[in-house]
Amino acid sequence: MSPPKKATNAGKNKTIDRYIGNANAGGADAHSSHSGGAAGEPGEGAPDDKTRMFEMCQEICKSVSASVLEKLDERFDAFEAKFQSVLAVQADMQNRMAGQELAINAFEGQLGGLKLNMWS
Repeated sequence: MSPPKKATNAGKNKTIDRYIGNANAGGADAHSSHSGGAAGEPGEGAPDDKTRMFEMCQEICKSVSASVLEKLDERFDAFEAKFQSVLAVQADMQNRMAGQELAINAFEGQLGGLKLNMWS
């Protein structure tokens, strides 16, 4: 049986292509590792094939989950950096607002003093 053909879509996830290639290579290894018994015997090697497929599925799942977790970590780190940047901008704006409020209060105090001097 020939291995399934891979899709050649440019936008296809390269990771999936790699898994398909690994599965095809693993399947060839499993078929070439049969020993003993006639090739035509029914059921010969079937448990080994199922075990190997199960192991390949486990490996793929572990690899995919590790890849997903790695991507999540990267995205979380990027989000955390942006969030810290937003917090820094917010703190800067609060400091500016406090400074402007002090300047306004000082100006209003001077303006009030000028009004008193003008009317006296």
